[in-house]
Amino acid sequence: LPLHDLKNAYLTCDRIATELGLSPSDFRGCAGVGDELLKRGFDGDRDRLLAWWRIEKVRFARAETGAPPSR
Repeated sequence: LPLHDLKNAYLTCDRIATELGLSPSDFRGCAGVGDELLKRGFDGDRDRLLAWWRIEKVRFARAETGAPPSR
């Protein structure tokens, strides 16, 4: 997957896990996405991944719901 798609898959996994929970097979798939994103997108730096995730999870949720940004 292109990096942009990998990031979207990671955020989708996070949202589903938070709202619905994940089956064991979904968990394995999402764990693989997370591992790949950590390697390719953040050079193995978990702190950078977490910093990105904290910001992007809010933007991703707003984009999915069509909610305006908060001020």
